[in-house]
Amino acid sequence: MTEDTVDLQLFVLVDSSLVEHQLCLVGSSDVLGRWCPENALQLSPCSSTPPHISSSTIRLPKEALEEPGVVECKLVAAGLTRGGHGKGPSMTWQWEQGQNRRLKCEVGGKAFCVFGSSAHCAVSGFRALALEARCDFTVPGDELVVVGSSSTALGAWQPLSGCWLSTRPSTFPYWSGTVLLEANETDIAWKLVVVRADGSFVWEDGKDRQLLLPEVGSSKGLQAWKANAAFGCTEESSTVLSLDLPAQQSLDLCFAGQQKSGVIPRDLSTISSVSTCSSLSLCFTPGGESEMHSPGRESDSSDPDEDFTSPWLWAGSSILGKTCGRCEDAFFIRRRALGVADGVGSIGSFSRHGVDSAAFSSEIMQIAGEAMSTASHSDVAPELRAVEAVSIAEREVTSYGAATMTVLELQQDYAGVANLGDSGFMVIRPPRVTGSQYEVIARSREQQHSFNYPYQLARLPTSLLKRVQKGAIFDTADDCDLYSVNVEVGDLVLLFTDGFSDNLFTEEILDIVERVSNRHRPRISTNRPTRGDFARLPEPRSISQELAVAAQQKSLDPTAKVPFTEAAQQSGKLHEGGKDDDITVLAAWIMPAGQ
Repeated sequence: MTEDTVDLQLFVLVDSSLVEHQLCLVGSSDVLGRWCPENALQLSPCSSTPPHISSSTIRLPKEALEEPGVVECKLVAAGLTRGGHGKGPSMTWQWEQGQNRRLKCEVGGKAFCVFGSSAHCAVSGFRALALEARCDFTVPGDELVVVGSSSTALGAWQPLSGCWLSTRPSTFPYWSGTVLLEANETDIAWKLVVVRADGSFVWEDGKDRQLLLPEVGSSKGLQAWKANAAFGCTEESSTVLSLDLPAQQSLDLCFAGQQKSGVIPRDLSTISSVSTCSSLSLCFTPGGESEMHSPGRESDSSDPDEDFTSPWLWAGSSILGKTCGRCEDAFFIRRRALGVADGVGSIGSFSRHGVDSAAFSSEIMQIAGEAMSTASHSDVAPELRAVEAVSIAEREVTSYGAATMTVLELQQDYAGVANLGDSGFMVIRPPRVTGSQYEVIARSREQQHSFNYPYQLARLPTSLLKRVQKGAIFDTADDCDLYSVNVEVGDLVLLFTDGFSDNLFTEEILDIVERVSNRHRPRISTNRPTRGDFARLPEPRSISQELAVAAQQKSLDPTAKVPFTEAAQQSGKLHEGGKDDDITVLAAWIMPAGQ
């Protein structure tokens, strides 16, 4: 450490389900990767048994911390998942939910926090409790919860507010979870409860379990405990795990709160990727080489994502979460295909039934992206290829949830699109001659059953299907609107979720695209474009970011006039100001063959 830097020690408590993941800290500074998880700071595990804690030292310039909270960050868990459709394993990035964290510190600061929780404190004055339970009579859709007398950690005997344990096929019937207990919580009564998929509770029989813990002295470091139990048995054992974590109170690592200006966009500009607000999946070949692409890379003509013998898409992206709640948008980018999905958040109240629209939208994008990665055939129209990708996603998705969806494929001088719901696309043609204007040559229309009730793919568990009115018909891939657009090299393609289109008018979108483009002064000639024409095009991620940020600013303005307000008025509804929602924008230039 030099006089110009500050070292911060961070200890992070993670759930057993993330033990096999690499924990990283990503944020707004260079040392934290500038919101790029591949460049984030990696944390090292401190223990091989529960409670699982990882740690690292963060070295930052002093000037970066002169203003409290100026460095924002999030925890990310990286892991490998098995690929599909002939692909190798995929690297997945699981972002913790909630607002960005902010760093405040002094020299020599240390702190402890929990992955995915706003809990934070100095490493003295509290304890970590790892819970492991055996329960073998649950069925898919059920959850195992620990409830007890602790109001902060165990929900004060309310099952829906307790500590929800997790399991995996490889560890079932063992469930695990970790909580933080306050220093004054020394005598804790608790029990196990099964939360059924239909919302009912099954409490274990017998007397309450008791956990007696010694007081935490001011000179002690972190006290880590582990409690084991089997559902229905009153015997349990607890053992102290002594971890040498010094007691310091200099670092305050907390969530940013509700400041709307504190939302940080995460730019994801890889050409071959799948992403959500909370997770980014990067495809890897069996040999370990990433299939992320950038313009100019040497290609293998056997791979459609590496074939430059016909026009292709130079794409970038920006995805911003709403101010409250989980982000449920997702997207994929291929060399000649794009896709976006918007998870329906209104069914989030059924999470106890296994419904997770964020996971649903992420999975259908993963499936559709893999379907579009196969080589296209000129005898199959691109819009038919796009709707087939939607159909495959509909058939193969395993998550429960609902989402709107848009998929686009480029074939030579045609773009084919399949659209279901109120996500959509737009093709913008730059001016070809001096004095002409940017113009929209094609745009999708929204599919709505009624105001703010879009068409959507859905998959629901049996416990919810029983509540659906008999004769109800769900939207399917067959309900997609199909588009075939004659495009030209140099056209700009936008794909977006409704958080974007509900907050910006077409004229505003064109103004932003023109402003960004004019910084590079591009000019696509009316005859044969030259290599220099395309060298002066602005990076697509700069366009997507400015569009997304502009939409977000309007969404948070209580006095803004936006398209959603007009649509509400036309439907006899009252809505003032912008619409706070997840915002995803993909921007892609149509590039010439061989460029």
